[in-house]
Amino acid sequence: MTMMQPAPAAADTEAGISVPLFKDGAWTTFRFDAHTQAQEEEWDKALKALGFELWMSTDGMTGCLDALPLSLRLWARSEAPRFLIEVNTLDAFDHVLAHDLPAAMEVLARWAPVVQSLAVAGLIGDANQVDNHEHRTLIGLVRQILGQH
Repeated sequence: MTMMQPAPAAADTEAGISVPLFKDGAWTTFRFDAHTQAQEEEWDKALKALGFELWMSTDGMTGCLDALPLSLRLWARSEAPRFLIEVNTLDAFDHVLAHDLPAAMEVLARWAPVVQSLAVAGLIGDANQVDNHEHRTLIGLVRQILGQH
């Protein structure tokens, strides 16, 4: 089964914006009023007003992750759609809804490798910074192990 996300519908300023909703293995759209209720700086407050609580976040899982170009936050509530998956980039965020826990886990299972790869790349980048005590970098150590240094 492929997981293709439909393009969001045009904004309806009086009744919210239709956002992608993953339910029963398929994408549909769902009118989501948080868009009309909040400015970006009030986003968390608008989600809480709709019954969502932050359930999981990749922010801060490693020292470098906050500077990575992508992270995920998962919000949950008791009524359907139960989950909101927020995709954060360095300068913007977007999101999709998941009807229930299995739908949320399926979306995350497909998206998490991207975040994981960026986290690993960030960790390697951090580890490659010069160590002030040894004056070695990760790449220098790898080359030494391979006999290239």
